[in-house]
Amino acid sequence: MRSRAAVLRWSALRDKKAALKEVTESFLVHRHDLSQATQVNYRLQFRLYDGWVAAQLGRATRIEDVEPGTVNVYLEHRRTTVSAQSAHAAWKALRSLATFLAERRILAEGGASVLQHIRAPRVKDEPRRALTDDELLRLLAHAGQGETGQRDRSIVLTLLVCGIRRGELCGLRLGDVGDKQVRRGS
Repeated sequence: MRSRAAVLRWSALRDKKAALKEVTESFLVHRHDLSQATQVNYRLQFRLYDGWVAAQLGRATRIEDVEPGTVNVYLEHRRTTVSAQSAHAAWKALRSLATFLAERRILAEGGASVLQHIRAPRVKDEPRRALTDDELLRLLAHAGQGETGQRDRSIVLTLLVCGIRRGELCGLRLGDVGDKQVRRGS
């Protein structure tokens, strides 16, 4: 299991040169109202931003790097290299962090979040692309690995073959599956 960055005291957070990794861990500890899934997603978004900024600047990412210019370029990078959904997830996490820092007067612009004028990336206008055959084969191979590989591969196959959504899969019960009745598409 990976170790997490140390949680910082408020006085250390006020240093704009403090490492972003430590600040984000402190943010997640203090935001106990976030669900576990949201915390996991935010932690991923912060790690991706931290890595991208460090690669661009050639140094460790600091609090002061959560600023409009850098965030806008990063969001555009995520939108063009991954997807609009990915950029939107990053925007939500970074906006939440910036609001938190502004409320504590750690990183603010006129008393408000430094990212208050950053617009959310548009998501609805972009259709999701279908996976290529190669991507499907890699997904199935990867899903079949590990301790829960057989279960995970079965889940992926059910989603792909039946064309059902994640929520529909989660709602399936044993009684929904029968060997006597075969449902055919219309």
